[in-house]
Amino acid sequence: MEEQDLREIGISDPQHRRKLLQAARSLPKVKALGYDGVSPTSVPSWLDSLGLQDYVHSFLSSGYSSIDTVKNLWELELVNVL
Repeated sequence: MEEQDLREIGISDPQHRRKLLQAARSLPKVKALGYDGVSPTSVPSWLDSLGLQDYVHSFLSSGYSSIDTVKNLWELELVNVL
């Protein structure tokens, strides 16, 4: 996330943007799928490991039924699936 992203979503106050950017930078980094050498065996098990089991049906009905298809998701596709 960059300052320009915050401007584009309508956050016009520079102090608010600064606070949001500082907070975003303090969030833990998301590790890549399989970074530890262990990849989930299915989309449901992956979503479950993230605490997102409510989205299993959305992923599967949208054609994301294997870990390989999930690895190739673009951010826009992910937003549309969720």
